[in-house]
Amino acid sequence: MLEAKIVLGDDLIISIATEFIENEKENVSKQDCERKSFKRLSETLKKIFLRLPICLMGDSLYACEPVFELCKKNKWDF
Repeated sequence: MLEAKIVLGDDLIISIATEFIENEKENVSKQDCERKSFKRLSETLKKIFLRLPICLMGDSLYACEPVFELCKKNKWDF
């Protein structure tokens, strides 16, 4: 599961969206992954929170050109 959260301080973190990381069928040639689910989650966030300024915080898995380009396209900081 991939979660989008609002961090309001050290003790206050609120979940605002969730994207499951799973295959739709049993027999698939490629597994679903965090980066694919991030793409789906980013689409959801953009639809729901049109004006919310977003700053992406993630581990090194998300430190790649496709994620950076998606953030730039959505005008999100990272």
